[in-house]
Amino acid sequence: MRLDPTHGADTSGELRILIMRGKDERTLRMRVDPGGAETAVLDERGVKCGSGRAGDIVELAVAVSALGLSPASAPACCSG
Repeated sequence: MRLDPTHGADTSGELRILIMRGKDERTLRMRVDPGGAETAVLDERGVKCGSGRAGDIVELAVAVSALGLSPASAPACCSG
């Protein structure tokens, strides 16, 4: 996932992502460090399920299983 904040926006703090699939909801969170250091993406249990970086853009990558998907049910963009 890639987010393009407005130029000059404060990109510090915590990013929370709500994933909804049917009635299933999952929340992922990532501490946003505007200095560009890699930080962990954590699931509701505090288990690392990916990583991300922030700077001019905010990018993160998470495991397909963290989205509640199996590799067979993941869209082509996410399998592999």
